[in-house]
Amino acid sequence: MNRRSLSWTCDGRVPAQLTLVCDVDCHEAYPCLKITGHAHGRRIYCLVWLDSAPMRFEGERWNAPCPHTGRRCSTPVLPPGKTHFASVRGWGVAYGSQRECEVHRAYRAINKASSRLRGLSKYARKPARERLERFPFIPVHSHMI
Repeated sequence: MNRRSLSWTCDGRVPAQLTLVCDVDCHEAYPCLKITGHAHGRRIYCLVWLDSAPMRFEGERWNAPCPHTGRRCSTPVLPPGKTHFASVRGWGVAYGSQRECEVHRAYRAINKASSRLRGLSKYARKPARERLERFPFIPVHSHMI
């Protein structure tokens, strides 16, 4: 059993405050994730069943079956105005990266490459280090700001 209370803020207000209780030790009939609280002005009480799949070499990965598509999803989402969680594909919403313009997508790629470069071990292979050091830098022009 694991319990987390999370709050989300946007422009100084709290659109969602949820408590997540994960039960994989089967105190319930099947492993599940209980989500309670409020989000977008609605009361939320959702029970998300969990399913495990063996990983290639060892261990297992937990997923939630999407109630709309029936497919496994690793990140169930709750769009505004809805009261239960489902996959991104099940809701038909776009990922945040799909809504970004080219400039913001380029900045995100540069930040990702530079953080990977900073996190490299001193024993990292030379080709990997050189590839990250040569990452194309996108110049910022005044009309892009």
